[in-house]
Amino acid sequence: LRQYPSDTTLIDSSDIIGSGAVLDVIMTGDAITSVSIVNAGAGYASAPVLTFTGGGGGGAAATATVTNGKISAVSLTSGGYSYNQGSGAAATATVSNGVLVSIAVASGGTGYRVPPEVTLSC
Repeated sequence: LRQYPSDTTLIDSSDIIGSGAVLDVIMTGDAITSVSIVNAGAGYASAPVLTFTGGGGGGAAATATVTNGKISAVSLTSGGYSYNQGSGAAATATVSNGVLVSIAVASGGTGYRVPPEVTLSC
């Protein structure tokens, strides 16, 4: 299970046996335009139900194909509507003696419906 900036849950694991699949969502505007397999997982006896939740949107749908216990393909059947990741946020991190001591928001950006996922990189 992997969460995206829009808090979009991709795999509903409540009634499947396999695990470990990680999918990546690509968005254009406010719709999901593709779903790719980052990690196919293992142990799937049947295709998991792919459910998109959160992010303020709705209507997205996709089906998974399982081959030899792994997710081998994902087909996006509807990109949905009103999913929005927002844009333009910027921040500066301050490091002292190898320790992150503060993060200052330089710009709050626009269009965020839920808190974005933040990744720090050097």
